[in-house]
Amino acid sequence: MLSIGAITIITTFLSPYVIMLGWKASNMLSHDREGKSAADTMREEEVEEADRPEK
Repeated sequence: MLSIGAITIITTFLSPYVIMLGWKASNMLSHDREGKSAADTMREEEVEEADRPEK
């Protein structure tokens, strides 16, 4: 009986984090209108930001 309670408590606290990781993975695997993945779009934005001169 003790192990069932421990598993319940661990699952309760880990569930929100697993859900967040699932949403992030889903966004990374989804595609935008141009046929590029979300990861490609994020990389392009990082490159553009790196090319901007600092103020």
